[in-house]
Order: sequence, then C-alpha cells, then structure tokens
Amino acid sequence: MLKLVFEQLQGQHVYLWTDDAQAFYDRTTMQRASHYTSYQKVVGDWLQNDTRDD
Repeated sequence: MLKLVFEQLQGQHVYLWTDDAQAFYDRTTMQRASHYTSYQKVVGDWLQNDTRDD
C-alpha cells in the first residue's frame, strides 16, 4: 500500500502519524521523525514533480 502511495507522490515530503503501529513503520522505508509517533519520507527529488497534467 505504501508503495502505491509513494508512486503517486513524487517530489513530496510525506508525513505519517501512528499511535500503535511503530513496529510496522520501522520495517518500511519511512524514517522515524523527531516525535516518536511520526514517520517521514521524501519521495523522489524534493519539489521535483513531473506528474502534473499540462
């Protein structure tokens, strides 16, 4: 599911919060943020989004 989300969010900084799934997110490519219940990941190159329709 996260892979599908990341494919749609190229160039974005993704934050996720959880109350009870830290073990799950620790096993993903997400990085634990400063607060122990939040995780972050920059998908692709930050602010380089080529998926917009012109």
